[in-house]
Amino acid sequence: MTSIEARRATEDDIPFICDSWIKSYRDSPTAKHLSTSVYMAGHTPIVEHLLRERCGAIVLYPPDAGADEICGWICAEIGGDGQFVLHYVYIKGPYRGLGLLRRLMGAAGCVDGETVLTTHVPRRHTRRKLRRYRITVDPYLLREIL
Repeated sequence: MTSIEARRATEDDIPFICDSWIKSYRDSPTAKHLSTSVYMAGHTPIVEHLLRERCGAIVLYPPDAGADEICGWICAEIGGDGQFVLHYVYIKGPYRGLGLLRRLMGAAGCVDGETVLTTHVPRRHTRRKLRRYRITVDPYLLREIL
């Protein structure tokens, strides 16, 4: 792999993004106590709304593997008050530790040291990687987003 490229997610990417988001968030402290039917019925429409109607996503891919091979993705936006809002970020296991989180955050418009708003507490390994940003959890953002 010589380089990693960024592009806006397309409709063809949405099934992978939804699947990886929903599966990786399933084990979170917030979601793990919900029944699968409640979790899927509640979470899937929110994810699809964010991806299709609200802000979309940015994906990273290795050009030598083709644009369909996604290494990772981010769903984020700049809120009405100008603050960076991180909805979710995902990097495939084989690509972790290569600086792709920082690359995704930058591609989505976030700079090191900036306050990052999120609607949920990121998982432990993600929190460690996000140390350079000031994470502020605001669950009430969901009212504004939806």
